[in-house]
Amino acid sequence: MKKTTLSIALSLFSLLAFSQSQGPNIPNTVNNTSCPFSYSSTLDYSPTNYVQVSDDFYAIAVHCDCCDANTRCLESTDFGFAIPTNATIKGIVVGVEKNASGGSTIQDNGVRIIKNGSTTGVDHMSSANWGYTDFWSTYGNATDLWGTTWTPADINATNFGVAFAAISYTCFSNGKAAVSSIDAVQITVYYSTTTGITMSQSSGGAKSLEIYPNPSSGAVTLKVPADSKTCSVECFDITGKKLISVEKNMNNGTVLLNETASLSKGIYFVQVKSGEKMLVGKLVIE
Repeated sequence: MKKTTLSIALSLFSLLAFSQSQGPNIPNTVNNTSCPFSYSSTLDYSPTNYVQVSDDFYAIAVHCDCCDANTRCLESTDFGFAIPTNATIKGIVVGVEKNASGGSTIQDNGVRIIKNGSTTGVDHMSSANWGYTDFWSTYGNATDLWGTTWTPADINATNFGVAFAAISYTCFSNGKAAVSSIDAVQITVYYSTTTGITMSQSSGGAKSLEIYPNPSSGAVTLKVPADSKTCSVECFDITGKKLISVEKNMNNGTVLLNETASLSKGIYFVQVKSGEKMLVGKLVIE
């Protein structure tokens, strides 16, 4: 069997940035509250728990005719995120599934993120009229931080969420009410993590992780410094998604990684930690 050594031009310490996301998650807590863009309104959405699932059961608000009635803020929080503590937050996307009653003119009156229990950042409301059948409005994107800074703890907190309010410009002139309906609220968070990779040094430069055969179409063998009897092995695709995470016994400084047999064709990064050493190698599956 031919052994191929991959020379990886890395310094003593380098970082791999992996882009990831969590969600869409649903809120565990939903309340009507007064907020900066609800003004003096007393109009609430009810029942609030109906926005936790997209199931055609709605939290509704009934707007009086010809009175430009806006709602209080529907605040959805506690989305149950578990962003890693070493992550960098990259963007936040809010989705709201909603509809307006036939013939009405209903619009957003405010859409703001909730950080540490308070509305903050840039308002993402749209001036477009709501449709008369269910549709999803998306606010933000994978690189939109909503005008503020974030830590993983901010996102994971139970008081992280979104505040939403609507307004009716409907005037039937006959006393008929307009109805705004919310079916679901969701949030997706985009973030990146970094993995530190320590390479052993010698007078000849950095020693690279040996992987063979490489390219491979199945199991591979890793050559690892025999500092201990076991090691941890992780394998990531080129987007940073972790596909393999296993503990392995070493045999005379080698490890058989048969889990790679399930990988599709492509390029992968294998990271091995043995004792105080952490090595990385590029693996090609064909």
